[in-house]
Parts: sequence; C-alpha cells; structure tokens
Amino acid sequence: MKSILDNKRNDVLSLLNSGHTVAKIVRRVRVSKATKLTIENKRCCVQKIAKDGLGNAIQAKEELSHSLKINVSADTVRRTLKNYGLGALPEVKKPDISDDNAKERLLWCKDRIDWTLDNWKRVIFTDELRKTRKHGGGRIMIWREISYSRIGWLCKIEGNLNSKLYKSITDDDLEQCIDEMSQKLKLRRDQVIL
Repeated sequence: MKSILDNKRNDVLSLLNSGHTVAKIVRRVRVSKATKLTIENKRCCVQKIAKDGLGNAIQAKEELSHSLKINVSADTVRRTLKNYGLGALPEVKKPDISDDNAKERLLWCKDRIDWTLDNWKRVIFTDELRKTRKHGGGRIMIWREISYSRIGWLCKIEGNLNSKLYKSITDDDLEQCIDEMSQKLKLRRDQVIL
C-alpha cells in the first residue's frame, strides 16, 4: 500500500470524524485507494504493448495475469496505457481498390520507377470524388486536375458523370491546364502526359 503524508492522513481522519463520505474526502484531499499495479508492473504492461507487440488491453491483461500472477481488468490496463501516452488509434482508412486495379496501379508505378523530376513535371492527374452526407444531407460530386505547375479549380458535377459530361469538363478545364503547364515549363502541348 502506498504511504501518504502525515498532514494528508490527518486531513482524512478529521474529515471522517466530521461525517464526510469517502467519495467527498477523496475529491477534497485527492487521495485514493492503492492501485493493483505497482510502477514496475505498469512499466511491464506498457512494454508488453509497445515492444512485444501485444495488440490490445485484453491481451495485455491476460499476459499480466499469466506472467506476473496479477489479476487486473482490461480497463485498468487501458488507464495505465493512457497515463503513459498510449491509446487506441482509429483504424486506417484504405481506398476501396479491387485486386486487379491494385495490380494495374503497381505495374503503372513500376514502369515509371526511373522517371526523373522533369518527367513527372509533364504529368497531369485528374480525379473525381463523390461525397454523400448522411441522414438526407445530399451528395456532391467534384472533379479536379493536379499537376506540377498548379492545382486546378474544383468543378462541381451536376447529376451523374458520363462520358459526355466528362468530355465537356476536360475540354474546358483540362485544356486550360495544358496551356498553362506548357507555357510555364516551356513544353509543347504534345509533351504533356494525361
């Protein structure tokens, strides 16, 4: 059991004698019951997660009960980890890409692995994005081009994107980007890669 200072002990005793509840005394004096984990046990718990690769508090709890013969709850382990600056992270969001599309992208990247900065300066990337607001908030679809020389304007797409609409967007905005890029980088229009 951890020891407390004499003046705190005297404060606790006087508050108990005057009829205060334990909860009020704990809040007022800032003294709580002893924890199950010692400092060494807490360090061991943190090490099991950080270095030994245990995935979560439940696994750490089981490991502590097995190796140190200490029976603690998963919440105790979580609090300990939080006090040491460790906590749960949200799952990393990955783009929803099919296996065939992933292989195609990898081949595309491998073909260009030896490209220089001058080669990449000639490339224009285009992308469209659809965002839907939940609970009837509606949806919006946008298109944009990105190149070395600029990030293009956002184009709001009304309705569904079909080949006719895509061509009208590229005719307006992409042509302007190609012109600006070829002037800035002193390239011919046919040297720009889409």
